[in-house]
Amino acid sequence: MAEDLQMSGCIAVVFNKKFGELQTLQEQNPEFGRVLQLKKGQRNILYLITKKHSRDKPSYEDVRRSLTRLRNTMLDQNLVDFVIPKLASGLDKLDWRIVGSML
Repeated sequence: MAEDLQMSGCIAVVFNKKFGELQTLQEQNPEFGRVLQLKKGQRNILYLITKKHSRDKPSYEDVRRSLTRLRNTMLDQNLVDFVIPKLASGLDKLDWRIVGSML
């Protein structure tokens, strides 16, 4: 996801339709490299900001940095289980095999 929170492509569209709360995400100061969070009952929905603008493409290093932040967030909050979509493999066109190996 980008700092501008446009959510205009791929999985971001699905997340926006399913979870919404764009204003709540905006209030969390979406900056490149940050992890934003929504709480839905017992679920924690974590959004990775991997780029500045929706039109940009993240690098593998950008994704790695975001995943490190995700790990730290999960450790800080004692979150142990997670489900994750194929990050940056849609319109961003990164190879999921490489991104998946970073997990």
